[in-house]
Amino acid sequence: AERAHRQRQHLVRDLHDGVGGVTANLALLASLGQVEGINSEQKALLAHIEQLALEGNRELRSLMNSLEKDATHWADFLRDFHTSAEKQIAPRNIALDWSITGQVPATPLQDVPAGLSLMRGLKEAVANLARHAAARHAGIRFAFHATWLGITIRDDGSGFSEGTPSTGGRGLGNMRRRLEELGGRLSIRSGHGTVLRFVVPLPLTLSVKPDSALVAPADSSQL
Repeated sequence: AERAHRQRQHLVRDLHDGVGGVTANLALLASLGQVEGINSEQKALLAHIEQLALEGNRELRSLMNSLEKDATHWADFLRDFHTSAEKQIAPRNIALDWSITGQVPATPLQDVPAGLSLMRGLKEAVANLARHAAARHAGIRFAFHATWLGITIRDDGSGFSEGTPSTGGRGLGNMRRRLEELGGRLSIRSGHGTVLRFVVPLPLTLSVKPDSALVAPADSSQL
């Protein structure tokens, strides 16, 4: 255990000094490049590069924090995701309705990689909403139950048809795979807006479980 801890510490330092330095410097250079005399298209491009670099740096810090911890408290998980979601949708003037129902587990999330995988899947869903939905309002709801967790992400945007090529990218497939690795499932309903429902068993773990581990067959109707 001590050797594994030291290896994680070395990896965190390498990530911080290597990739972390690159993303931080890229954001700084993009910011410094937005000077008088460049046209609006160039300024917008540099601002976009700066935001991407900052987002990459935040993702890296999230990974480093996960490597350093032996457990994550659900309160910290919820706060981090709430902050991330607001940062993604606020620049597009999308209003966020955030809610939590049920009893948030007091027991820490022991499987840190499982928590990180769920977080990445949820962030991907919000990023897709921000980029493609053309929405004015978004809702995120966490519903905690004794043996499972339901998460609903909805918007009032343009929606899509699951049969269209635009839904065949890696983002949706990655979300589904992450949920399968957690023993959960993802359902999507789209028309006037889009509703994504994530259901995962508790306690959260990357050990793949059959769907029978999700206790209620009507889970999705209760989210």
